[in-house]
Amino acid sequence: QIRLAALTNYRDLLQTKPDAMSRGHITTGFLTSDSSAETYLQTLRGQTGLYNPFNLIVFDGQRLMGFESRHARLFELPVGITSVSNADFNTPWPKLEQLQSSFAQTLAANRDDAMLDDQLFKLLADDHVAPDDELPQTGLSVDRERMLSAAFVRSPDYGTRASSVVRLAQGVAHFTERRFGATGFQGELSEQLVWG
Repeated sequence: QIRLAALTNYRDLLQTKPDAMSRGHITTGFLTSDSSAETYLQTLRGQTGLYNPFNLIVFDGQRLMGFESRHARLFELPVGITSVSNADFNTPWPKLEQLQSSFAQTLAANRDDAMLDDQLFKLLADDHVAPDDELPQTGLSVDRERMLSAAFVRSPDYGTRASSVVRLAQGVAHFTERRFGATGFQGELSEQLVWG
């Protein structure tokens, strides 16, 4: 049976606790458990205070669900396009709105899986920053907010380390990840898993 988990941290310096537990084992905990997506999130709901804020997506082979730790809110993801970054699901940050729009256009225009993956990686590689008047205010400096407003973050001391595309269809899962370092592209990993 296939299981999928993805986590983003929620960016708000005022809510950051230096002694919080690592969020790293949240995804591993789901992937190694036998719990349904809903049961796992119900249990996690009572533990959110142990961690700095985060968003989580889990798929148990039957249901694709989201979780916002700040609100201890779990929900089934609706049919269609849903997005999440470092704020609540579907928060209208410039990069999320741009990615949603481009993603919808890309899906409509591409039927070949390999071509689709290449186009999706192009969307994730967009390093254009948002205008200052559209930046979110999360407690960072304007320079830092501007840098983080790109889908692909580049700076001398911080940046995107990996971009991943996951496709699930008819009992087959495709996962491709492109890795990056200070000098640029470092390699690609691609896996296929048959499930059902």
